[in-house]
Amino acid sequence: MIDEIRAKFTITDEEALYIREVTEKKTKDEEIRATVQAHKEDLGYLQDVYTGQVNKVIQSAYYERERYSELVDPKYIEAGAIFDIMAYTVIQQNVQMGLG
Repeated sequence: MIDEIRAKFTITDEEALYIREVTEKKTKDEEIRATVQAHKEDLGYLQDVYTGQVNKVIQSAYYERERYSELVDPKYIEAGAIFDIMAYTVIQQNVQMGLG
């Protein structure tokens, strides 16, 4: 995921660490995990609806870490940007865990 982000956006090593840390933490989040497993057959819901909800959870994690500059940076918040990539990754990792 970090390589994908670096291919599209210029990020610092510090940003990469935060991205990895938050993504790993949210991948292990029991509420997210349970929702993904409950809807694993409904990929439309996961991709079209739940990705946006996970995006908001990720933004909240950045807010809690006082990473305010990312919360207004277009490379993070625009459609298809870093928070969307992170949310998609969290969901996909949970889908794959459920299949394995």
